[in-house]
Amino acid sequence: MKVLIIIVFLVIGSANVYGGGAPPCSHTAIANVTEPTCVGNNGSIEVIVTGGTAPFQYNINGGANQPSNVFSNLSFGGYTIQIIDASSCVYTLQSVVNYKPVSIQSLTLSPTCKDYLAGAVNIMAQDGNHLYEYSIDGGTTWQSSTPIQGLNSGTYNLVIRDGVGCLDDSVIQIGYSSIDPIISTTNELCDGTLGAIYVSFPIPGSFQYTIDGGLTTQTTATNTYSVVGGDYSFQVTNAVGCLETVSVFV
Repeated sequence: MKVLIIIVFLVIGSANVYGGGAPPCSHTAIANVTEPTCVGNNGSIEVIVTGGTAPFQYNINGGANQPSNVFSNLSFGGYTIQIIDASSCVYTLQSVVNYKPVSIQSLTLSPTCKDYLAGAVNIMAQDGNHLYEYSIDGGTTWQSSTPIQGLNSGTYNLVIRDGVGCLDDSVIQIGYSSIDPIISTTNELCDGTLGAIYVSFPIPGSFQYTIDGGLTTQTTATNTYSVVGGDYSFQVTNAVGCLETVSVFV
């Protein structure tokens, strides 16, 4: 007795997936990228298909299929697009949105001094198309290099822009580097007792000071000079380079 055994192979829901449109897919595709504007998230990719069997379905980064060949509201980054034709053949396409809006990466602020404008801001920008320019007055005037120097204490509207005119801004505060030594004196007496200049600093910090034009310097937070009567020029420099001169009479 002969037994005939029939084996049936059942394939359900299969689709042919070919990276880059390798055979047997008969369609290929290219991506036309529209880079974002300054807002950064309005780029788009249009897929142009050649060959294959219409209608086509499209998806991006594994999302849901759609009949439109345009993907909108895209920002900087890489994208994987699949194009599925009517025979379920899948063509995979890689595309990149390259433009990332300009932004302020970091700021370094230097305080100003009492008697002259020494405030400064050093700006590090990133992204955009480079060719950066910098403004400290909200965009009224511009310069092509950083730091911006010669600033008084106060609030400033800092703006940077790249070569296509995209902007980023930040409100900054330039402080005042205070020295303000406390100086008092006692007079020289008729019996020959020397007078004195007493110096102290109410604000903690690093100071270097002199009463003899720099021949000798001191760095302590308090000090007493024994002096004969006369006029003295007390000069003090702090850690950021601010110089203050006080006339003292004993």
